[in-house]
Amino acid sequence: MFKALARFVNSITIYNKLLLSYFVVVAIPVLLVGVMLTQSLREMALDNAIRRSMESVEKIRNRTNEIIRTPINISNEILLDKKLRRIVNTEYEFTYEVVKAYSEYTDFKDYLRLNKVISGIQFYTKNATMLNNWEFFYEDDQISSKAWFQDAMNAKGRIEWRYLSNETIGGGFMISLIRKIAFYGDSNYGMLVIGIDPAVFQTMLSEEPFETMLITDDGFVAAAKKMDLVGKTVDELNLNVMEEGLQGQSVIENEIVYNGKPSKVIVNHYLPDASQSGFKIVSIIPVQSIVHEANRISIFSFTIISISILIAVILILVFSNTLGRRLKKLSKEIKKVALGNLSAFSEMEGKDEIGQLSRQFNSMVSSIRDLMEEVSTANLQMNQLIDKQKEIKLKMLASQINPHFLFNTLETIRMKAHIRKELEIAHVVMLLGKLIRKNLEFGNDKIPLAEELENVQGYLSIQKFRYGDRLNFHVDVQKRAMSFKIFPLILQPLVENAVIHGLECKEDPCTIRIHVHFVDRRLQISVIDDGNGMESEQLERVVHTLNEPDEETQTHIGLRNVHQRIRLSDGEEYGLWIESVSGKGTRVTLHLKVEGEGYV
Repeated sequence: MFKALARFVNSITIYNKLLLSYFVVVAIPVLLVGVMLTQSLREMALDNAIRRSMESVEKIRNRTNEIIRTPINISNEILLDKKLRRIVNTEYEFTYEVVKAYSEYTDFKDYLRLNKVISGIQFYTKNATMLNNWEFFYEDDQISSKAWFQDAMNAKGRIEWRYLSNETIGGGFMISLIRKIAFYGDSNYGMLVIGIDPAVFQTMLSEEPFETMLITDDGFVAAAKKMDLVGKTVDELNLNVMEEGLQGQSVIENEIVYNGKPSKVIVNHYLPDASQSGFKIVSIIPVQSIVHEANRISIFSFTIISISILIAVILILVFSNTLGRRLKKLSKEIKKVALGNLSAFSEMEGKDEIGQLSRQFNSMVSSIRDLMEEVSTANLQMNQLIDKQKEIKLKMLASQINPHFLFNTLETIRMKAHIRKELEIAHVVMLLGKLIRKNLEFGNDKIPLAEELENVQGYLSIQKFRYGDRLNFHVDVQKRAMSFKIFPLILQPLVENAVIHGLECKEDPCTIRIHVHFVDRRLQISVIDDGNGMESEQLERVVHTLNEPDEETQTHIGLRNVHQRIRLSDGEEYGLWIESVSGKGTRVTLHLKVEGEGYV
């Protein structure tokens, strides 16, 4: 993985490397830190606002509890008021009796006078003999059919809180306590309605930093910081704050869109003592107003960061272009040398690394010219020496034996053996002659694999005649490989080694197998014997000698010659591979390059 990454980086231009390094090391981390800090500032501002809002909601809840404690206490006293019980349960014959009873009962007026938070008290009764005034009202069908009245009747003496019109002050709406007053042992009952002065709640909410409302359980805004919201319903305001299941001091925090702006909403459900219904204290926090300062700081910071990044990119572009032009100029001179022009000269000013590299390049080219002259002189002398050696070698070969005499003699022996019915001897002599002729005729040009295999099979047949049943051989060749061109005498040394070392120190028969097949655009030729094999140390020595120069060792010359000829022709990844296991045998495999028409 690291090598692949290194290759990728090395393939990128210096210009792109500088930009990539800058963005990876500087620009991206700075931007990420800026985004994280901005987000943190926003979250801190929101958290602080939410905490303040919750504190305000809790303060409003406590203050509301103090305010409504007064009407709750009054309703408890009225519940036990014997004078009121007597008035409600008396059947009056004359109007005078009713007026007198009203004048003697001053408790409602006393409650209003002594408690400033109370705006009005009404008492509805079924006693038809009583008269309507500012305090007592007859419960007709219109009143008894109203929803708030029905809810209070079903509350079984518990308190209902509603936003109602107060009959005593000309229909003004206010938060009202509604409670059924049932007198023990009497069939008559009364419905008590106590109104709370709206100014009390308005004064309390006007001091809040955020939009705050007091909403009854039936969805009416009973009090709010903004007066124009009072009396509206949550549906009109598109406020989804009427979730069920919140009791006591339970608080929820949610996100809504209020007046077209994303906002945080804090809802505290407040259920007063002895009450069937209660209130929801709602505080709405516009997100934009809270994070405005954080956004301003973020914009300022991002502006500074952007300017810094832009200046840095401009500097990188200027430096990289200057550096690139100088490197291209030096690269142009290097290409001249690569094409064989040793008169190239780099004129590069400056004392930086490129200037030093330019001077070193000029020095290197000068040294190469001197070395080329020396090599040219040495090659001339070497060619003259090689020509002399060839001449001497030819003379020595000519003086040793006349090939025509050898072939004629072998043919005479073969014919006499054939006449005497020694067919096996005649066949072996024929193979020997053909083998010698092929070895003498082979040059440096490549030949088809079929010819090399024919030569090897002739050699194995001669060895079969020599060793008899001790030697067996099999040849397995893919048909399309027969026309593949290889160097002459490249397979025979491997077969000779297999015969010699396979039969060495072994009394049992030995089998030589030759497999030729294509694998992944390579031609693999394997020569396998089931002889004694080699120990790991011996195998390591043999493999080591394959890459040694001829003058450094005189062992395994045939194998080394084959290996080095293939590597010089096909490349370093091709050549000869040896595998051996002591007591089981040896496999020698040739890997030859397949390309062009050779891969058919």
